Amino acid sequence: MSPFVKNLILAENLDLSSNPHPGVEHPEAVEADYQMKDGMLVLVMRAPLVGYALRRWAVDCSTKHELDPRSHHLYLNNLQTLYGVESAALAPGYENYSSKK
Repeated sequence: MSPFVKNLILAENLDLSSNPHPGVEHPEAVEADYQMKDGMLVLVMRAPLVGYALRRWAVDCSTKHELDPRSHHLYLNNLQTLYGVESAALAPGYENYSSKK
């Protein structure tokens, strides 16, 4: 990857869209806790911080939302946003399928 392209990725802002985890017993409580609008929380942040933030907030980034909802109250509903983002490796449950052979 050229340095120019790498700098573009590092400076890119990503929109992360999360919802209450499907396994949460009281999703309305999660919506209230995170002050969601229409059941959705959208965070905008730079690409290098994404993985750290998703880990800190314990957002389920697995494709089938299979992490324990007792410890992961949110799930990321736009996983494609993480493709090509190096820090995504830190996100709970995220697997980079594009790098598997």
